[in-house]
Amino acid sequence: MGIRRAIALGTSLAAALASTGCATLQDPATIQPDLLAYNEAIAVSQREQLLLNIVRLRYRDTISFIQITGVTTSYSRSLGGDFASGLGIDAGSFDEALRFGGDSERSVRPLVEYEPLQGPGYAFQLLSPIEPSSLFLLTQSGWSAERLLLCCIARVAEVENARAAAGPTPDFLPDNAAFRTLAADLRRLQLDGGLIVDIYAGEAGRQVVLTIRGETPAAVRVRTALGFAPNATSLPITDQAAAGDALTVRGRSLLGILSALSQTVEAPAAHAGLVTPAPANGDWSTVIGGMFRVRSSSERPADSAVAVQYRGVWFWIDDGDLQSKSTFDLVSHLFALQAARGQAGAPDPLIVLSPGN
Repeated sequence: MGIRRAIALGTSLAAALASTGCATLQDPATIQPDLLAYNEAIAVSQREQLLLNIVRLRYRDTISFIQITGVTTSYSRSLGGDFASGLGIDAGSFDEALRFGGDSERSVRPLVEYEPLQGPGYAFQLLSPIEPSSLFLLTQSGWSAERLLLCCIARVAEVENARAAAGPTPDFLPDNAAFRTLAADLRRLQLDGGLIVDIYAGEAGRQVVLTIRGETPAAVRVRTALGFAPNATSLPITDQAAAGDALTVRGRSLLGILSALSQTVEAPAAHAGLVTPAPANGDWSTVIGGMFRVRSSSERPADSAVAVQYRGVWFWIDDGDLQSKSTFDLVSHLFALQAARGQAGAPDPLIVLSPGN
């Protein structure tokens, strides 16, 4: 009778272990910690990759982007157990000589798909100018007009924004004082409610219109600089050559934006022969309006928002530098915007990596 009870108990234990394994695999709580961990890992890797390529441009090195296109996770559960018996030498119950054991192990196996940015995707996403109408529309979402213009716009009407800054570092500092004044005035109008960007749908398609309201000194300066006709307060925005009836705006490409930001990367003194020397006629932070700065140190910084190691040196953005963090965040959004615009192209080859193989 004791043996039959023992066998029944062992069968119940095995069934309980199997039942527990199935329930765990189907429990949504299993997914949550993994999802958050993957989200954080992907976000950190994307920030580091972006900063790394900005630093590479400072050294005139080739840049490269790898995009994560998918993460698939498989879960598995292994069950084990043991059953042992023996005869006691005393007068104890036979059940006391039976031993049961069981264990369960859960494993997680992620499969990550990477897509190198190359070919048509590279040409469109990095080399195509960003639509100026999209940039002006971002001002209505709260993004600073001054930041958008100084980082992302090459020219508005006849006002140039340091064209030489959007390529390999020149040995002189471009003069964009007039553009910086225009950008600061537009920011002032934005805060005061005098800068309005509207979308109109017509037979020719979508049209984005810039309106400058008011008669403040900033409003008058902006309308004069942008070539508004007397008594006119609105002009449609176009990236094509126009005169009088439209405002011509040329956006920078993402590569041009990254190149302009790379001018503010502080290379260590030991790398003086690897980068273009600082210009004698000023500081690159002036050209970008103090909107971005990448520091360097021999040791990994403890107070960085994002940091990467390159050529044996740590390059980083200070966690307390809100201006640089905002600009870096803006560029991340623009990268995603350009990727969305280029979705129609044929997919590039995939690199599939499975950890452990």
